[in-house]
Amino acid sequence: MQIFKIPAQHHQRVTLIPNLTYQNTPYWFNQTRRDWQLDLLLPFDYANEGDHPVVLWLSGGSWQMMDRASYLPELVFLARAGFVVASMDYHMGSEAAFPAQVQDVRQALAYLATQQATYHLDLQQVTLMGDSAGGQVALVSAYTMGQSQLSQQLLGPSTPIKQVVAYYAPTDLAALAKQQLKTISADQQFDYLAPMNFLVGQMQVDPVALQQASPVNYVKAGVPKTLLLQGDADDWVPFEQAQLLAAKLQGVGVAHDILKLSGGQHIDVRFFDPVIDQAVLAFIK
Repeated sequence: MQIFKIPAQHHQRVTLIPNLTYQNTPYWFNQTRRDWQLDLLLPFDYANEGDHPVVLWLSGGSWQMMDRASYLPELVFLARAGFVVASMDYHMGSEAAFPAQVQDVRQALAYLATQQATYHLDLQQVTLMGDSAGGQVALVSAYTMGQSQLSQQLLGPSTPIKQVVAYYAPTDLAALAKQQLKTISADQQFDYLAPMNFLVGQMQVDPVALQQASPVNYVKAGVPKTLLLQGDADDWVPFEQAQLLAAKLQGVGVAHDILKLSGGQHIDVRFFDPVIDQAVLAFIK
């Protein structure tokens, strides 16, 4: 016989509610329509508790492909800490050019507002969070939430954002493209640069268009506090990208921090080590 004494608070259950449609839009040459969905991770007893702060998660994928379920196992720590996590679909660059992704974030938050009573959501305590390309979308969405238009396009209803967390996210796309044109071989350039070009609706590097999609260009006093997680051995998004954004935030007095993973590479599994999870929680609580 083995006897275990485990305090109840050491293990918190969570519940998953998948496949909630937050918007339905024209698709396939406007001949069909598509549901855009999100999955919810909630504290198990959410219905018997007060309102919960919300984390809206955007999975990365170079603006080429993404799966909103891909990070759900890693995000359980947030639900166990009392947050409701909404992991959402958003447009890839080949489906719609920037700022369609920002519009998606606004629509997802508007949908969650309609579900506030059902899932006990506190939409005054919203964190935008994402990795890689999803981190870029999260940052731009957070920093432009007070604007009604972006690139001459209406963005949709606004929701206050408390903070934004970005894992190994590109922050200055024009600088990133310029750097890669200098440092990678010609046969690699298409694979690396095409996703950025598609995001902004171009077939080749357009610095002006890339600047319009770069988080660094939307930093101003009053934007949400920001946490950046970045590896110093990342070949896809160099550590300098985090430093560029941090310098801009420092310049306007916005609270921010960088969690640097020593030897960390892009999409490094160690970014979801419990030690880093606790540091993220300490920032967003």
